[in-house]
Amino acid sequence: MLVFAFSVMSLGGGARAASAQVMASGQTTVAPASISCTTLVYGLYYGSRDMWTNGEVTNLQNFLFAQGYMQVGATGFFGPITMHAVEQFQASQGISAIGIVGPLTRGAVARVSCGGNPPPQSNLSIYSINPSSGPIGTTVSVTGFGFTNDNTIHFGNGVITHVPITSSIAIACTTDPNCHGGINQTLTFTVPSYLNPACYSAGCMMPSWQVVPDAYNVSVENSNDTSNTMTFLVTGGNSQMSPTVYSVSPTSGPIGTAVTVYGSGFNANDIVLIGGGAITSVSIPGSGTQLSFTLPSGVGPYCAPGYMCAMMLRLLTPGQYQISVKDTFTGATSNSVSFTITSGTSDQTPTISGIDAPASLAVGAIGTWTVHASVPFGSTTNLRYSVLWGDENFGMNAPMMQTSTNAPSSVTFTHAYQTIGTHTAVFTVTNDSGQSATTNSTIMVTPFY
Repeated sequence: MLVFAFSVMSLGGGARAASAQVMASGQTTVAPASISCTTLVYGLYYGSRDMWTNGEVTNLQNFLFAQGYMQVGATGFFGPITMHAVEQFQASQGISAIGIVGPLTRGAVARVSCGGNPPPQSNLSIYSINPSSGPIGTTVSVTGFGFTNDNTIHFGNGVITHVPITSSIAIACTTDPNCHGGINQTLTFTVPSYLNPACYSAGCMMPSWQVVPDAYNVSVENSNDTSNTMTFLVTGGNSQMSPTVYSVSPTSGPIGTAVTVYGSGFNANDIVLIGGGAITSVSIPGSGTQLSFTLPSGVGPYCAPGYMCAMMLRLLTPGQYQISVKDTFTGATSNSVSFTITSGTSDQTPTISGIDAPASLAVGAIGTWTVHASVPFGSTTNLRYSVLWGDENFGMNAPMMQTSTNAPSSVTFTHAYQTIGTHTAVFTVTNDSGQSATTNSTIMVTPFY
């Protein structure tokens, strides 16, 4: 049984250390007698455990203890004490003190414990953040180099994920002392009211953090490296914060595609705007940093409660669309990002919308049944219609089947029953993938007078 002891942590700047390290109940920490060469290959951060890192959390803690940065022995859990010790070690090595063990910190650990080459130059750096202070809801631009189209911004002890590059400008290296490779890149994010924890592994049960007025360390992490840090001062809250969209995934797909929107400031009042219409069926899990919906074949206008609207469906045809998020409570609308609807559909399941059938029929008389069916907009599948009349055990009647190659909206069948009584005809519509829909029709067959 594991017993967890938690201490309250501020998100601000990582400046205040927590007072308790989480450990297994009854576990005794033992200080290592000596430390040999320590080589780390995993990225380690708050919440990491030995079971996920092949024992590297313990190796890191043993190193930090031997160097005098930790006063307790290894536990195998990267908690607040370990994070504070990492920050102290990073500061001593001239590395941004963010408490995350990335490539530069792993190299410094190896250099100190094993000897070796000087630390490598970072492939990722922040030049400036603008503005450097503001309330929740402030839009902040981060300028630097080494950014990718999928960046994680560390904001205090929380993270803002999936932040893409908003601009990349070539500059003259002879005039800009911050020039690196002739490129200045910019990321843009909105200061959120809540943050997800810096915890990436499956099974992470850490809660979301509330952002309060304080100073916060800001850094960028991506596949290139982890950057230096700068400080942003949160000056207050903003209950009317507008939603902000950072990116969508995927960026293209057919009708029926499940789409996730990443950003901040999302809440239960939000809808998605696309193609001049609105998608009101959305899912907003977690702390308001992502929103999910399924791309429909058509959208209608958003009609606020108490208002009369002309409800006209707009079909979503292949092409490029702008997606934005609207808070229906405040009326605030986010920025927009592009999504391309491709041809075809990810869901081609047929639907039977109705059947025209007689309620009764004289024995031997010919009746007519018309089945109405459809597939999602954009589907290219063929439909095949079949019917079991319900009198196959009487006489020589065999199942009737009619096939179409153009997915028509309706097919008509005819049949004459030779026995008196109640019969049930079962109609099935099947597409090329074997997906089908079924309906039935009951008819009373009476004597012929």
